[in-house]
Amino acid sequence: MSTSSGIPTADEYLTISEVADRLRVSPKRVRNLMAAKVFVRGEHFFRPRGIGPRFRWSRVVAWLEDQSQGSAEPIPMARSKARLAAAPATHL
Repeated sequence: MSTSSGIPTADEYLTISEVADRLRVSPKRVRNLMAAKVFVRGEHFFRPRGIGPRFRWSRVVAWLEDQSQGSAEPIPMARSKARLAAAPATHL
């Protein structure tokens, strides 16, 4: 759903690939953000039966603007220094 000028409307619903194209990231990155609970089911996207996840573009834009203001928490990284420091040491 776009206006005649090609500008997306607020109620536009997008697939993972379409969101990835607009954010200029890979579809895998979008899936990783979903798995990390950065994109939350029911808030940023929903899963209609049989057609896969659909993202509400207005919510993705709000998340992106929140990220640019620095008020959101950082994306958890699998090998962050804090996480490694908190892990118990194992001896071989």
